Amino acid sequence: MTRIAGNVMKYDVLFYANTSPISTPLWSLIGKGVSTFDGASNPETEDVQYINEKTKTTTTKSLTPSYTMNMDVIHGDAFNDFMYDMAKAQKTNQKIEIVRVELKNPDGGVNEYSAQKGTYGVTIDSFDGGAGGDKVTIGATFKQEGAVVDGLFNITAGSESFTPESASS
Repeated sequence: MTRIAGNVMKYDVLFYANTSPISTPLWSLIGKGVSTFDGASNPETEDVQYINEKTKTTTTKSLTPSYTMNMDVIHGDAFNDFMYDMAKAQKTNQKIEIVRVELKNPDGGVNEYSAQKGTYGVTIDSFDGGAGGDKVTIGATFKQEGAVVDGLFNITAGSESFTPESASS
């Protein structure tokens, strides 16, 4: 894996969401209006301390990765409109594909980067947030379902695509 040396900044990691309801993906950049998009491992742990030990031993049994997001509603952006429509319709049990792209890992051809694609269950945590005179906001949580797939993502505008690792080798 090729890595560009230096600090990895938040803007060096891009997120794309499949905003198409049909089988052909439409990868939309998650960015416009989004002020936070934070990942969490959410480990399930077990602590054990036996009678001959002074301290406990912690074992990580599993992870339940998720992302939390806060965004200002800005119409005209594909991802923003997708989330707004979902929140406004009060949809439940929604799923979305999200790709995490590492710009500091250019592993493919021109504009192709190391990426991971996963399926996430969407929970709208807050809708129509904001005080008088402020922008309307949406808060959401994306909970990973199953394992992520490693691969390459092409970030060329209008040609965004994900290629699984097994297909890209």
